[in-house]
Amino acid sequence: MEAKFDEAKQKEQTDKEKYQKAMEASAEMDRLVKEKEAKEREAKETVARARTELADLNRQKNELMATKASGLAKYHQNMPRAMDMIQRSRNQFKQLPIGPLGVHVKVKRQEWSRICEVIFGRNLNGFLVTNFEDQHTLKSILQKTAW
Repeated sequence: MEAKFDEAKQKEQTDKEKYQKAMEASAEMDRLVKEKEAKEREAKETVARARTELADLNRQKNELMATKASGLAKYHQNMPRAMDMIQRSRNQFKQLPIGPLGVHVKVKRQEWSRICEVIFGRNLNGFLVTNFEDQHTLKSILQKTAW
């Protein structure tokens, strides 16, 4: 009987050791899972920040493009469209027109801006070409854009 009791005690001790090892393995697994979850969260946050930054950059790009187009609109409401057509038709010119001229004029002192506007007037909306053929091509484009 005592042999059976010792055997049962031994089995209990073995079972306790197995249980302890299983608990330690479970705790290790929980730690590893939490570590992986933290890394996954960090990766998701990094992706979210990158997406936000990309969206901001795209918004800034669109704003700059709109600013550029609206900057041309101050010369004429159809100037952005005319400039786009000129660029698309660049192979039809011997030399690309320069303009609108106002883009190339920079007033050094703000108080001169009004007088320069009066003196140069609509010429700031104009273009320069180097030959008659380019003048004809430009005129055709400007007519198509109702400029």
